[in-house]
Amino acid sequence: MITNRRIYIILGVIVDKMMNRRHFLKIAGLCGISLAVGLNKTVFPTESVNNLETKIQENNPLGLNPAYNYSDEDLERNNAWIDKTFQHSKKNKNYALIIDKASYTLNLIKDGKLHSNYPIELGFNPYDDKRTEGDGCTPEGFYEVVVKKDIGQTSFYRAFLINYPNKDDWKEFKQLKQNKIISAEASIGRDIEIHGDGSGKKGNKKGHNWTLGCIALSNQDIDKIFPFVINGTKVTIVKYSINSYKF
Repeated sequence: MITNRRIYIILGVIVDKMMNRRHFLKIAGLCGISLAVGLNKTVFPTESVNNLETKIQENNPLGLNPAYNYSDEDLERNNAWIDKTFQHSKKNKNYALIIDKASYTLNLIKDGKLHSNYPIELGFNPYDDKRTEGDGCTPEGFYEVVVKKDIGQTSFYRAFLINYPNKDDWKEFKQLKQNKIISAEASIGRDIEIHGDGSGKKGNKKGHNWTLGCIALSNQDIDKIFPFVINGTKVTIVKYSINSYKF
């Protein structure tokens, strides 16, 4: 059965293909918008929707690696995070970073608009949200830059240290321990950075995922964004978004 939510996701994929690539993140909130039609109204003829559904997997409309454990709820949440980041940047007329793990892309946002994007490499487990030290995962959520490191201040050319773990991370970590999902001796980890010394290729393409959970850019690319990122710059990290299917 094709739900209204699934129709909106399919619409998002179709509309996104028709849009200018530089504005691809503008579709972020589409999955939660009714597009001016009531929930009980027909958006497409049944036959057309069924034809679309054969092209997009029923349980994974973005065609992601199954290791991402796709869900419509997570997609809507991630797109809401992205939209919130755009709105904050627009309201405050500043820069922000949006990292889409599944698309292996770091997006630089300026005044609520996409400024530029760059390929990234991740940790040796690029699929899951970070839970513990040593799991090789990159954390997901809302963060900010707390230390901007120039050449000579980091082992990785240049870097931006983010505030992982934040209060949400600590809350989840304690809950996981309480529920005995992770070991009582587990540590939450720290020192998550966006840093240089990357290959300049996407970790799922010609690059490779080699960090312990950090986000690696090439030295040339971190040089490009370095003047725009300061302490306090917002950093939003999502597992996947409406745009991840293209990569």
